[in-house]
Amino acid sequence: MPEIFPTPQEFYVWRTWGATPNEVPSYADVASDLERIFQQYAGPQGLEIRRHRYIWKAVIPNEGSYIP
Repeated sequence: MPEIFPTPQEFYVWRTWGATPNEVPSYADVASDLERIFQQYAGPQGLEIRRHRYIWKAVIPNEGSYIP
């Protein structure tokens, strides 16, 4: 399921969450880039970000069945 960000400001908050101010540029510094991204790629509801989640399955054999 995609995450949808209706505004560049909300996208900025999501991308910078957890970082200290000295680790990321200010919103004012990147606002024009984010607005351009929204103009080019956002749909009617906003910018849609899809995450790929992988499900891993581990099979651990019984101790007695292991053959080196």
